[in-house]
Amino acid sequence: MLAKDCLVSSLEVAKELKISVNHCRNVLNGFVQQKCAVKQKVGRIYHFAVIAASKPILTAGRSTVSKRQYKKTGRQKIWNSLKIQRVVSVADLVCLAAVTEANASLYLRKLVNSSYVRVKYAVNTALPNCEVKGRASTYQLLRDTGRLCPIVRKDGCWDQNEQQLYPFNGTNKENHHDQVA
Repeated sequence: MLAKDCLVSSLEVAKELKISVNHCRNVLNGFVQQKCAVKQKVGRIYHFAVIAASKPILTAGRSTVSKRQYKKTGRQKIWNSLKIQRVVSVADLVCLAAVTEANASLYLRKLVNSSYVRVKYAVNTALPNCEVKGRASTYQLLRDTGRLCPIVRKDGCWDQNEQQLYPFNGTNKENHHDQVA
């Protein structure tokens, strides 16, 4: 049906081959990307024509379309930096993981509370600025459970790798909210 110097619409090709119009349109646009066919607008409808001496390659499914890439979250980047460096400061994580200082410090605090990380060196922020200047608290990774970062929940950190909840230190399992004095 697609002959040299013959313009046909995807609807005409779909009717002739007894396939869906969307599938036919996708295949024809794939031929255009491979430079085996040309696409011209006639009125409001696109028509296709075969380019002579071209050999189109038929693929299975959507392999010609690029796959959607997984975008890492800020906390996943922090976790990856922790796994590589082992000992970091908040400033290091801001540079390495390209996250905000607030996000890095909050996530580190939650990891410390659930015993993934420990404070290796703590800077006393109650001291005057002249004594604290140039120093930063450092954190050391204690529990490397795998490639996926722990997810912060209200009662602890959920480990995606081990499928286990590590509760925050100081939280009790019992619920004391219903007790009245």
